[in-house]
Amino acid sequence: MTGRERVQAALAMGVADRPPVGAWGHAYREEWSAAELAAVTLERARRLGWDFVKFQPRASTFAEAFGSTYHPSGHRLRAPILIK
Repeated sequence: MTGRERVQAALAMGVADRPPVGAWGHAYREEWSAAELAAVTLERARRLGWDFVKFQPRASTFAEAFGSTYHPSGHRLRAPILIK
């Protein structure tokens, strides 16, 4: 079964060879660029065999919508730094 078929079977309450698998998290260093975020997300999905992809917006997106300002930490495992 393909990933698409697994997801479609699950949505239709059907039978699949296994449950669809996907995961998401932050790519702190890459999430400041749409192109880099897309590339790292797709690379992980292909390497890990995910059946679906959920793009995760930048960790600071929602706080920025309410006026906060962040700087990238520059480290792949550290969240953005709150400036204001």
